Amino acid sequence: DNMFHRNVVNIKSFLKSGSNTITVYLYNKVSWATQEHDSCSAGTDGQCPGSSQSHNGFTYVNYIRTEPCSFSWDWGPAYAPVGLWKGMEIQAYNDAVIRDFLIYAQPVNNSDYVP
Repeated sequence: DNMFHRNVVNIKSFLKSGSNTITVYLYNKVSWATQEHDSCSAGTDGQCPGSSQSHNGFTYVNYIRTEPCSFSWDWGPAYAPVGLWKGMEIQAYNDAVIRDFLIYAQPVNNSDYVP
């Protein structure tokens, strides 16, 4: 439900020796968004996206985190594509893994600054 989020799933208990198969189920975006809208309750969910305005013939597109052009812009046809947009892989580790890190630089004093 969010193409901008990396999904990491622990599948170790499902793997077997030899060959393993990954099965991916794809759902119709428009139907999924409508179901999300219909099941959303501000009382239990905290907040539901407010707009039900139709966008190029599609309703409730704000319930899906996908690239905006998936439902067309003002110049092109309106499609609701579904599929994997990045590769899938199985990674195995026996120890901790650092996937991402950030480096923040902070000057010690102003004399260290070089424009």
